Amino acid sequence: MSKEATQIAQDNTDLTEQFKELLKDRDVNDIESVIKNLNMMADVKRKEDYLAIYNEFEERVIALGFGSLPDFLVAIEAQGLVKTARKERKKVDVRYIDPENQNNTWTGRGKKPIWIQDYLSKGRELEEFLVPAEKEDQE
Repeated sequence: MSKEATQIAQDNTDLTEQFKELLKDRDVNDIESVIKNLNMMADVKRKEDYLAIYNEFEERVIALGFGSLPDFLVAIEAQGLVKTARKERKKVDVRYIDPENQNNTWTGRGKKPIWIQDYLSKGRELEEFLVPAEKEDQE
């Protein structure tokens, strides 16, 4: 553990002991009120820290010749230096199911699975394996 981390741990231990001493004669409602106030103070401090970092980044980005931090982000994404977050993929419904093994399923996308290939090589038709709701839609 670094000296800084050790110091922070020690400071937290000291604070905890101070809080114990200050709150030892208080009831639960008073302690919960203190916790609520501390959480609000932490939120305010966090926002101040975020804003300070944002402002520092923006100053540096403007010094590089960009109009704003969002302009910089667009530019570095366009150059492939960072990847944007992917959108969550939509789950594709199963269209085909093996009547002999319900665990064998296929969405109809990509390469045909081996179990489908085996049935087709034996002369069966793909439509035989449609999930029942799919069969109704085709008629």
